[in-house]
Amino acid sequence: MILSGAPCAGKSTVAKDIMESNADYFYLSSDALKNLFSDYDSGKYVEQIRTMLLSMEEILCKAGLNIVAEALHQEFKARLISVARAHGYEILEVNLEAPYEILLERFKERRSQIEARGEQGYAMRTEENFKANFDAYQREKNPKARTFDTTKETVKEITRNIFGKSWEIH
Repeated sequence: MILSGAPCAGKSTVAKDIMESNADYFYLSSDALKNLFSDYDSGKYVEQIRTMLLSMEEILCKAGLNIVAEALHQEFKARLISVARAHGYEILEVNLEAPYEILLERFKERRSQIEARGEQGYAMRTEENFKANFDAYQREKNPKARTFDTTKETVKEITRNIFGKSWEIH
């Protein structure tokens, strides 16, 4: 399963709920990996992290586990899909969205919380960077993917609807 969406749309939150609600899933998280670098900074180690995620996906596919991954950019989504298809997996793509103004408020709140904790390496420090990532999602999203507005459905409702409804699987 690939969760796509602009920053602060709820991808990690939905992924965590999927993990709590379903057995035999593994969450491929770039956030978890980037935090393992001692000197991570915005944009640093992007290709190394992607390589690690793809290598991990290969191992997980061989083990027969279900995978939840996040991907904003079409190029990386295509790489994830390629590995999964090579192992006979079906791909389910989900878009998580919300109006820009709400996502911007979520971003500001997240940034404030991270700064209050004194954490370093937050990928999006500026509203300009946030807007660039929002625009990238809008340009690159898959219009055929099942789409949920995270301001209109709760996380539990989204998870239930992901698993309770059928739609085109790639």
